[in-house]
Amino acid sequence: MQVIRVAEHTQELEDPGLDRFSAAYEERLERVLKDLFSACPDCASDAWEQAADDFDSQVGREKVVEFCLERGYDVRRDPGDGNNGKTELVGCWRDVGIMLLARDRGLIDA
Repeated sequence: MQVIRVAEHTQELEDPGLDRFSAAYEERLERVLKDLFSACPDCASDAWEQAADDFDSQVGREKVVEFCLERGYDVRRDPGDGNNGKTELVGCWRDVGIMLLARDRGLIDA
């Protein structure tokens, strides 16, 4: 299976001066998600909200690398061993994980 390196798509989100809660960040994130999945989350949908809640409770940061790799996406900034045994993730790791869980549930076709 070919693995998509998410870090290759997220450079514009990794700008340290970019406020993660700004409209500019949201626009960039939307472009990244559309590039990766040809879709964006429907935040007004109860099914999407449930997917986000389930992702947080069932996967979270602890299992996100394995979860995403099993689905062909690598959310690590550097696929090396990480620093001090801790893997650095792309800034939008949670968004990618939620999109993958949503895809598993048939909310998107990507």
